[in-house]
Amino acid sequence: MKTLGQRALRQTLRRAIRAARSGNAAAGIPGARQVDQQARSVRSGIVLLSLRLRSEGVRALDQMVPVLLQRHPGSPAVVLLARRYFALRGDRRGALELVANSLVRFADRAPVLLSFGEFLCNIGQAELGLQVLQMARVLAQDSILEQRLNILEAALRWNLHHVDAVRELILATDLTRVQLPEQCAAALTLARLLDFDGHHEAALEVLEPYQAMARENTSAQLASVRLEHALLALKPAIADRPEGQTCRLAAAGLSSADLDAIDTDIHSDPIGQARLFFRLGDLPRGWRHWERRLDSIFFTSPVRQLDAPRWRGEPLRGKRIFIWAEQGLGDQIMFASLLPELIQAGAQITLECSSKLVGLFSASFPSCLVRDIGPDDGRGLAAYHGFDYHAAIGSLGVFLRPSLEHFPRGHRWLRGELSPAAESIIEPPGRRIRVGLAWSGGQRSEYRDRNYLELADCLPWLTDPHIDPVCLNYRVSASELEQIKGEPALRDFIAPNIDQFNDLIGCTALIQSCDVVVGAATTNTALAAACNKPLILCIAHPDRAIFSFGTHHYPFWNWAPAIKIAGRTRSDVVDELFQSGLALVGVHLPPRIATI
Repeated sequence: MKTLGQRALRQTLRRAIRAARSGNAAAGIPGARQVDQQARSVRSGIVLLSLRLRSEGVRALDQMVPVLLQRHPGSPAVVLLARRYFALRGDRRGALELVANSLVRFADRAPVLLSFGEFLCNIGQAELGLQVLQMARVLAQDSILEQRLNILEAALRWNLHHVDAVRELILATDLTRVQLPEQCAAALTLARLLDFDGHHEAALEVLEPYQAMARENTSAQLASVRLEHALLALKPAIADRPEGQTCRLAAAGLSSADLDAIDTDIHSDPIGQARLFFRLGDLPRGWRHWERRLDSIFFTSPVRQLDAPRWRGEPLRGKRIFIWAEQGLGDQIMFASLLPELIQAGAQITLECSSKLVGLFSASFPSCLVRDIGPDDGRGLAAYHGFDYHAAIGSLGVFLRPSLEHFPRGHRWLRGELSPAAESIIEPPGRRIRVGLAWSGGQRSEYRDRNYLELADCLPWLTDPHIDPVCLNYRVSASELEQIKGEPALRDFIAPNIDQFNDLIGCTALIQSCDVVVGAATTNTALAAACNKPLILCIAHPDRAIFSFGTHHYPFWNWAPAIKIAGRTRSDVVDELFQSGLALVGVHLPPRIATI
C-alpha cells in the first residue's frame, strides 16, 4: 500500500467524512482505513469507527473499541467512547472497571472526571461518584465547570438523600453559566426537592419551561425524556382519570407523538420508561421496556448467567425452571405472587432468593426447592445443571400479567407459622379489633422518614380500649421503647418471642393473626399484602401511591388488592385515614377516637 504524505492523509480523511455526511458512509471506509493504518491517531480511529458504525451497525464497536483502547489508553476521547460502548452493551461491570482503571490516568483532567461522575450518578453509584467529583473540584479553575460540578453533586447527594446539602448546592448554582442539558439536570433536582417539601405546583412550574426548551434542542434529547418522566410523576390527575390513556397523556403534558418518541428511545433508563407506561396503564409497552433492564447499566441487581435459555413463556409442564430473585425484599415478596401459577402449570421450580426469605418461601411453596442466592455466573456449575429454562423473578409478569385483567383479586400467596413459644403469647381474637402497626422501616434518613409514621401520632388510637395493638416494626428505637413503656395499654404490644428482623415466618404468622394492618411501605406491609390482610397504607404521596407499592416501578393496587386505602403520613390526617380505612373493612370505632 502506497504511503501517503501528511497532506494526502488529511485530504483522504476529509473525503471520508464528507462521504459519511452525504449518507454514503460505506464509500468513505476504505480511505479512512488506509489513513488509520498509517497514522494510527485518535482522530483517524474514531472517524473510521464512526463510518463503520453507520455502515455496519453495532458490531463495528465490538471490533474496534478494544483496538482503540489498547492503542490509545491515555486518550480521554477513546476512554469516554469506550464507556459509552459498555453502556450501550449493558455491560455495567465493564464500564465500572474502565472508569476505575482510568481514574488515576485522568486524575488531572477535571472535564473527564466530571463525565465519569455523571456516568456513576446515572447508574446509581452515588458514593463513588462523589469521590470522583471531589477529585474534579480540586482541579477546577473554571467558574462554569464549578457550576456543572454543583449540579452533579446535587444530583448525587439527592440519590444519597442528603436533602439539606442539595438545597445549599442548588441555591449556590448560577444556571445562566451552563448549557441547556445541565440546566435541565438542575431543574430536575430542584423539582424533586420542591416536591419533597410538598410544593407540587412549584415543582411543575420549574420543570415545564425546561421541558419545552429541551424538546426543541437536539443536544438535550435525553434531558427531555427525563423531564417528561418527572412531569408525569408530578401530575396526580392521571391516577383517577376514567377517560383512558389520551386523557392521562394530556394531563401529563404529553402527546401520542411524545409517547412514541419515548417508546423508541433505546438509550434512556428502561426502568424509567417502563414506569411511565405502567402509569399510563399500557402494560405491553411497559413490560417490553422493563425486560430491557437486564441489559442496562441502570439495573443495579446482579444479572445471573446460566447455561439454560431464558424462559420466554413456553409451556412448563414437566420442565425444570430456575428462578432467581432480584432487587429488595419487598420486590421479591411481590413477584412471588406469580409462583403459584407456575406451580399449577406443572413446572418444577428451583428458586434462589434473599436468605431471610428462604424459610418463608419454602413454607409457602412446599413443592419448590428454595435456597439462598448463589454466584452470579452459574455456567458449568453442577448446582445449575439440567434446567430447561431460567428467569428473573421480575420477568415472570411479562408472560403472566400481560394486562390488568390478568391480576387476581383477593390473592394470598404467603403463609407463616408461629413457634409454640410465640404462639402462647398471642391470644385468639376476641371482641377487640387486632390492629398491626408497622410505622417505619429499618433504614432511616430524612428522605425515608417522610414516608414513615411517628409512633407518637399513632398512640391515641393504639391505646383505644376497642383495639388490641400488635407491633409489626422490626426495629424499635430506645425513645420509642420508652413511649411504649409509658402506656399501660401497650403492655403486650411487642411480641417478645418473635425476632421480626430475621424470623419472617413468625412475622407473617403474627400478621395473619391481625384483623387489619396499618403502616408505611416496609417489608412487613409487603408481607401483609401477600397474606391478603386488609391494609391501610400511609405514604408521603398518596396521589401517586397507586403506582408504587413494594417498589416505585409497579402499580400496587393490582399487585396487592388487600390495600384498602392509602393516605399521607402527616400527623393531622393519620387519625382520619385510620378511621376511613377501618370503615372500608367493616370496622367502626366509637366517634370519639376520630376527634382526637
